[in-house]
Formats: sequence, C-alpha cells, structure tokens
Amino acid sequence: MSDTIARVFEIDAMTKWRRKEYEILSQSSHLSYIAAALTILSGKLGQEEVFAPAIFELASVHSPHTIFYAAATTWYFSRLSNSVLLGKKAGECAIVLDKENDRHQRMVAARDTLSDVMLKHWSTQTGGHVEV
Repeated sequence: MSDTIARVFEIDAMTKWRRKEYEILSQSSHLSYIAAALTILSGKLGQEEVFAPAIFELASVHSPHTIFYAAATTWYFSRLSNSVLLGKKAGECAIVLDKENDRHQRMVAARDTLSDVMLKHWSTQTGGHVEV
C-alpha cells in the first residue's frame, strides 16, 4: 500500500474516532461545566484510591485520555492541513516548501514525529474501536 493511501486510511480512522468523541463531548458540555468540574473528585493517576478535585493540575485517572485526545486532535489537523500549509506550488499553499530551509525542515520533522508517536500508541489508547 502506498504511503498516500495509508495516510488516507489513517485520516479516515481519526475522523471516525473524533466524531465518536465529539458525540460524547457535545452531550456533556454545558455552560455550568466549570462550576460542576470544581465540585467533582477524581482518582489520582497511579493512586486511584486517593481522590482530589479533578481540575487545576491534577494528574487524574482521566489524564491519559485527555492528553491523548489533545495530541490526536493536533495530529489530525496537522495531516488535514499538511498540503495547504506546506506545498510545492505558490498559490496552492501558505508556505512553499524549501528543503534547504531549517524552519521548514523542523516543521516537517515535528509533523512526522507526532504522526509516528500517534500511530504507535493509537490502538492502545482507543482500545482498537476505530475501524477504517
């Protein structure tokens, strides 16, 4: 399978996963969220029997999911916007890729590193529930 086709499948899987996550989030979000969040307790990460307010820097049992969601969302949009952000033709992208430019090299390296890390941990974080 070509790299382009593989990336399309990855983006499709991520899109399905984001839609599933958004359905849950859209049903649970409300203007009173902050007030409610300040009143709940959660198990501390690694010490599930110890409870503390689940906001303001607590590494809770929910933190891995939250951090994964943030990283997955960043990965998703970095892949969707890749050809629009960095490209080969002026007028079709925001930045014409110059392989000799140090900043452009860093952008590509960061995008590829994030992608590799996301794909390495994808099935462990989503429980393999996302199908392509």
